Amino acid sequence: PILICDFAIRFKDGNKDIRSWKPENDSIAAGKAYVQYIKDAFETDYIIGSCWCNPIDTPKGFSKPGVKQGFFGEGLTERLGLHQQVRELNRHIEATTPGTLLAKDAKLEKLASGYETVEGPLYDGKGHLLFTDIPNQHIWKLNLKTLDTTLFRDETGGANGLAFDLQGRLLMCKQREKSLARLEKDGMETVLLKPTRIGANKRIYHVGVNDVVVDRMGRIYVTVPGAGSVYHLDSDGENPRPVISDLKGPNGLMLSPDEKTLYVSEYKEQKLHAFDVDPATGNASNQRLFTQVEQPSDYGCDGMTVDHLGNLYCAGPYAVRIWSPQGKLLETIAVPESPTNCAFAGPESNVLYITGRKNVFRIRLKTKGVR
Repeated sequence: PILICDFAIRFKDGNKDIRSWKPENDSIAAGKAYVQYIKDAFETDYIIGSCWCNPIDTPKGFSKPGVKQGFFGEGLTERLGLHQQVRELNRHIEATTPGTLLAKDAKLEKLASGYETVEGPLYDGKGHLLFTDIPNQHIWKLNLKTLDTTLFRDETGGANGLAFDLQGRLLMCKQREKSLARLEKDGMETVLLKPTRIGANKRIYHVGVNDVVVDRMGRIYVTVPGAGSVYHLDSDGENPRPVISDLKGPNGLMLSPDEKTLYVSEYKEQKLHAFDVDPATGNASNQRLFTQVEQPSDYGCDGMTVDHLGNLYCAGPYAVRIWSPQGKLLETIAVPESPTNCAFAGPESNVLYITGRKNVFRIRLKTKGVR
């Protein structure tokens, strides 16, 4: 992260200047608002700090060795203007942030191999990673400590993306059976969604589902590539309805940490789109291109996850790429085979598990997952 050890703001308490944030005065609310203003202006969360700096501090402080520092003195604010300072530090952040997300001496490890097409990494919160082998119709359980794998479920109907609902029941995107199913506590399955599309001949066709994510209210979002849509279901699995349409092969999807943004990937187009989410209804709107991967490949943009800073991780052509919430590419984690998906797992949620075509990999990061 970028450490801003000083925020330039002076608060008035009568005729007295307040240069620190103290609960006993009214400046603390303004101080918090100022920090948020700075974060919004930088368009990044790589910012921490709270104390006052002297008016003599200048942008030269940005180049100090060791911990990167940016100073905001009142005098500097008066001379240069806040927006110029924001631009200066934003350039510094953009120059130094890449390469900071991997843990020290982090290496990509291959953990499990011998599968046909691996997908759907999902942490169970109990020390295990679930993942699917689509063509073989298997769901496997990987012990993150011993690295032993056991068969969790077979005859899965080509299960792809996985998620847990709020009751801990497993949701499975069944490609072969063209349905979203829920694994009940008694081992039985309930079909929640069998989406359709109308063909050119006016016939109705069932189409498969690909990936799924659940928000904090339990509402379910699932991609339907063949219909070019994203469906929304209530927390009980009822009332399925499309909330996004007219995409070209939507594949992976993920919610931002604050759940105000829904990201959806178009596989062959190698595009990532962002949508605003209505917290009351779950509806998606304001579609915009978040970013695009331009790498010639038979593989495209696939499954995604996010970290606590709001950075978006997307499995794609021979790498997991990491973008800031503003769409700036921060890091590229090369993978020897084009990965299909990725997820944070483990007790500290700071290890990224990556499903490749035939293998499962992991790499340790400085950031932490939130889903």
